[in-house]
Amino acid sequence: MIRFRWLVLGGWLMVVALLLATGLPSFGREGLSLEELASPDSPEVQTELDALRLFRIPLNAREQVVRRDEDGLAADVKRDDIAAAVGQTRAVQDGRSDDDAILLSLPFTNAGGAFPASRESSTTTIVNLFGNPNRSLSSQVRAGERIASDARDRGPGDVNLTGGIPAQLETGRVVRDSLGTLQLASIVALVLITLLWFRALAPSLVVISTIAVTMLLMLEALSVLTGTFGVGVPAEVLPVVLVVAIGIASDYALFHVAAWDRLVKAGASPHEATLGAIGMNAPVVLTAGATTSLGAASLLLADTAFIRSFAPALIASILVAIIVGLLLVPALLAVLGRHLLWPRRPRPSTGSRATFATRAAAWLTRPRAATLVVVATAVVLGALGANAASSPLGFNVITALPDDDPIVVGARDAGAGFAPGILSPTLLVIDGTDLGERREQLGEFTRRLEQLDGVGGVIGTDSLLQSIERAGVSDDLNEIGVELAGTDASRGEAARSLARKAATTAAVRDVGDRLLVTDDGRHARLVIVLEHEAYTGNAVRALRELRPSLQRALEGAGLGDAKLRVAGDTALVERITRQMNADLLRIALFLVVVEVIVLLISLRSLLLAVVLVASGVATTLAAFGILSIYDRTLGPGDGIAFFVPISAFVLLLSIGLDYGVLAGSTLRRAQARGDRGLEMARATIDEAYPSVMLAGVVIASTFALLGIVDLESFRQIAIVMCCGVIVDAFVVRPITVPLVLGFWDRRRRVEAANG
Repeated sequence: MIRFRWLVLGGWLMVVALLLATGLPSFGREGLSLEELASPDSPEVQTELDALRLFRIPLNAREQVVRRDEDGLAADVKRDDIAAAVGQTRAVQDGRSDDDAILLSLPFTNAGGAFPASRESSTTTIVNLFGNPNRSLSSQVRAGERIASDARDRGPGDVNLTGGIPAQLETGRVVRDSLGTLQLASIVALVLITLLWFRALAPSLVVISTIAVTMLLMLEALSVLTGTFGVGVPAEVLPVVLVVAIGIASDYALFHVAAWDRLVKAGASPHEATLGAIGMNAPVVLTAGATTSLGAASLLLADTAFIRSFAPALIASILVAIIVGLLLVPALLAVLGRHLLWPRRPRPSTGSRATFATRAAAWLTRPRAATLVVVATAVVLGALGANAASSPLGFNVITALPDDDPIVVGARDAGAGFAPGILSPTLLVIDGTDLGERREQLGEFTRRLEQLDGVGGVIGTDSLLQSIERAGVSDDLNEIGVELAGTDASRGEAARSLARKAATTAAVRDVGDRLLVTDDGRHARLVIVLEHEAYTGNAVRALRELRPSLQRALEGAGLGDAKLRVAGDTALVERITRQMNADLLRIALFLVVVEVIVLLISLRSLLLAVVLVASGVATTLAAFGILSIYDRTLGPGDGIAFFVPISAFVLLLSIGLDYGVLAGSTLRRAQARGDRGLEMARATIDEAYPSVMLAGVVIASTFALLGIVDLESFRQIAIVMCCGVIVDAFVVRPITVPLVLGFWDRRRRVEAANG
């Protein structure tokens, strides 16, 4: 490599020029939808399709226009909203509309607090928009925005478009708009870290070159994956894989520079230091890259399609980092030579002044201090790890957006006027016989459901009529009653009043029957509005806790012979998170076994391999605990985004082994020199701590920058990765692991001496 350094560097320049000449590819389509995550054969999807086939009119929409005025909406505004929704639907059905992206507009209002799940009275109107499946999501959202704009022109109140589909597209836009800032911030942060650490400009040039080439190669690799192999790159994936590639490649570059600096201080010439740094770090890069790649490949074991699609992009990012670390960085070291620390001149250390690492290693390896560090680390990791699963998983597609986003504002307004789960309620389908004649039992089932914890309201066969009567607003429906009853102005007021009341009651009852019970009486449906926003982890937890009560309520209402099925977005998210947990367990078992084997081959010590992997697992669980505490305190409290645990587990365990390999290699060299017990630990801490800490700062900084993407899910990734890496690189790998192995070695030698 040193002999052909200019040839290698020239080759890299040609590659960069070629990539720039062909243009930079762009990525980042809309965010994930539930349809992409759930299997079409899942019971929840099949139940929803069955309900649409049986009842013809859907009740669950993923796009809504919400109007709210906390001081109250005038009656004419509510009527105009309802009339506009009916008119839009009729125009599409009659072929009079130029835009059929929205096939059905279904309005409802909390007038008089009559509608089930109403929290306020006459403040909020919601129009559910059911899109045309043959039109794109973006066209459906554009149509929804036009409907919202028309609603703003009609009257007062805050009007916003909200729902899962607009949130999905907004997620993609936020990610795309953040990519440029994320890449620039990564360069600035890593250059500053390098300048502060080495107090020289030349290492920063190495880092800048490494990052620039890594980003170009990464974008080209993703372009090949999408264009040639048809592998999709969801918006949620792109920032993560870019940060992984940049962070790992920068780590490998700084491994080389730090090793070169250490060798020169030990008395080696610049040429010898270059050879030594390359020879020392090439096995580390290969081993660490192999374990990290295996970690990424383990995602292919997941049943969830999205997690499997994460794997190719993540593997590509790691392979790019390995290529840059093995071929570009050594060439840069060889070209810079004795100028690597420019403008400083490299000088051998006089040995008259101990470094911070040397002093820290000497203090930490005193028996009492070492015991305190090991015990304290174990206690803290255990306490944090106990909180690892305390926050539920959710989809969080709406609540992940910024608080002032119109989509979030609309959802918040809907949850203020009704229960928070109103935008995507849970669907119950009852399969039985003669359900049309079992109104009392269905009504009793509805009443029992309304009394359950976590339920904000129930739309059942009689609940709408009962709510109207309780609210005393049946007169608001007089005009509908007159029209349905066919009364005219010549009839007396008393007759008209009776006709209105009878017609209103009959109309509501008839509409409820047709919407909620099939003509043959074999199927009925009810709608539960939860007390939590439907996509969140809290809603998933609430539904999971409700399931046993649902069956008991069915049996208590006299419908024990019927079968109950559950559908809706919350039920779908519940299934996805359950599948994610199963995927995580499967991948974790595979990854632990494989990484122990890889480390055993590399380090030739089963004990060292097991301790490194076990400490990585403990650190990862502690990081999850920190994330759960954040969610319950400083975060929104909606739960953890569904893809964060499995991706963070793989990344933390895999990337953490980079430090493990570096620390393990250092420990093996100390053993080869004859160091034993805590003396072996002292030598390992002294030599490995600076490099591992620097690598940890780099990786933690790059992942912390994911917080630039203004989505809660990316803040969660930033927190769990940053905290996990800091704990791992500052405490566990370079200090606790050598101390544990030092104690073990000392005990083994004492037992051997006494035996």
